[in-house]
Amino acid sequence: NISFVKFVSYMVCQTVGAFLGALLVIALNYSHIMSYPDHSMFIGAMGTLKNPNNSLFSSILDQILGSALLMLGILKSTDTKWKPFFIGLVLGGLGLMAGSNGFACNFARDMGPRIASSIIYGSDPFTLQDNWWWVPATMSFIGCPLGWLMAQLI
Repeated sequence: NISFVKFVSYMVCQTVGAFLGALLVIALNYSHIMSYPDHSMFIGAMGTLKNPNNSLFSSILDQILGSALLMLGILKSTDTKWKPFFIGLVLGGLGLMAGSNGFACNFARDMGPRIASSIIYGSDPFTLQDNWWWVPATMSFIGCPLGWLMAQLI
């Protein structure tokens, strides 16, 4: 168990780390990024975009399920030197099977790069697809506790 203050500080630090990592990717690939006329491709690489074939409801369920499975995988991985490897397998599996919209799985992974891409594209990372950004940014706050609950029951 961690305190609320520690939770918030972890979330802020992870988001800042994701933001700085995305800035590095942008800096290293800036000329290549700017050569593409359709900038939504890059925004989709930096933050999760909605699959246009999915309803809002199925997209919300998709994001909740992805974060719940990630949390379940983290909590059920044994505390050995192999834990990072097993968590990597969980992430790889999520990337292969889940996430018809992409798999944000947590606030920091989506929000940090989304903010970084807004440096180039202005408000587009937040306004594309009818302001869909809020789904990957918030659904992990439902999915992660659900994954914790599943871990307690299994």
